[in-house]
Amino acid sequence: MIECTILWIFGALFVLNLAYAVIAPNLPIQLIELGVKPNQMAIIFAIYAAAVVFWSPIVSSQLMMKYSGQRLIPLGMLLMGIAFTMFAFIPQMAGNNIIIVTWACLCRVLHGIASSTMQTTAYAVGTNDFPHRRELVVGGIEVITGIGGIVGPLIAAPLY
Repeated sequence: MIECTILWIFGALFVLNLAYAVIAPNLPIQLIELGVKPNQMAIIFAIYAAAVVFWSPIVSSQLMMKYSGQRLIPLGMLLMGIAFTMFAFIPQMAGNNIIIVTWACLCRVLHGIASSTMQTTAYAVGTNDFPHRRELVVGGIEVITGIGGIVGPLIAAPLY
């Protein structure tokens, strides 16, 4: 039997990766329609990865020492919800390219921070709290990441 915490981790990461995969195919289309140039689009998408790279060590070396994983994962989910809500304001910025790009970058930074908080914490909690189930946790996280990445675009297509 799989412990409830492991199932909770899998569920949270499914939502994380599903949300990422829903936004990924639609955001470029929306930004192009608003006049964002390809080089600006590259910055908007690269900044997410930069946020993940810079934030993940902070999660593992600082936040995990102060707060439990059971607190950090919901905090990451909340931040992700805030970032996605902020994306909804982009169409109202039509006509001001600099504000659109700046706002989109801010959204992507928050999304990257939320994602790395959840992902890093999930691996830490799963492997530290369940050493006897470590392989199940790591393998399950990878499977859930893939499933979220598959289901997300399937949901995104009819939305746009």
